[in-house]
Amino acid sequence: LAQAIGSIFPLVLCYRVSTGLQVVDPRTLQVAEISGSQFWRYPFTPVTTSRHLTEFTVMEISPLDVTATHIRTAQTAGRGGAQRFCLAEMWLVRSEELGVSERQYYCRTHLGHLLSEGDTVLGFDFVNTNVNHDLLDTLPKDSVPDVIVVKKHYGDKHKRHAKRNWRLKALNKDDTESMETTGSNERDYTDFLEDLEEDPVIRQNVNIYHDPARRGESMDMDGDAVPDDAPAISLTEMLQDLNLDDDAAACAT
Repeated sequence: LAQAIGSIFPLVLCYRVSTGLQVVDPRTLQVAEISGSQFWRYPFTPVTTSRHLTEFTVMEISPLDVTATHIRTAQTAGRGGAQRFCLAEMWLVRSEELGVSERQYYCRTHLGHLLSEGDTVLGFDFVNTNVNHDLLDTLPKDSVPDVIVVKKHYGDKHKRHAKRNWRLKALNKDDTESMETTGSNERDYTDFLEDLEEDPVIRQNVNIYHDPARRGESMDMDGDAVPDDAPAISLTEMLQDLNLDDDAAACAT
């Protein structure tokens, strides 16, 4: 499969799911798209998932020059990926060990345009996490990065939720679901809302409704503010919800 989509390195990050899987190699900025037919011709399982993300703090980051070859590849295969990604090298510390351990982890990232020293990120830790997958056994040890950075971390999910002044429409939930299933679905739904805020391409075909009942407060109960650079959806991208009951009442009066 890796040969069929441009001889890309087999260990890549899936950054968007649409009609196909759009992937990027964070070490080189090479991008590719796996179509549905290619996936079923060469089926595979993920090496790891978002459930195993670890929080890191950026200690040092330095942008790298991107060759013309990589820029052309990104524009062709990634539909404008050259503008979306910026290659950089960085040194990270696990946030839970900050101030306790001096151990740092080196990696390259495709998010050099979003990150600065002191930012927090979520990534896959291949040093301290026991990842069992056949693919890793076939790759040279020195080709597997210590960390693959997935996204910038903009703070507590509850704070971000409190700031939202929009909502989506959804079908009624099934009351027969177990508490465990409900909790898992809610986490997935919250992750989806964050993806909508962070990626304009994903929300292009999603109806997002302005919720006047929510003022989009930027402070939580403890007074901690949501970061100023946290992504948000503008009012111009929101639809006004049509309430038939209110319209009927207005006509009656």
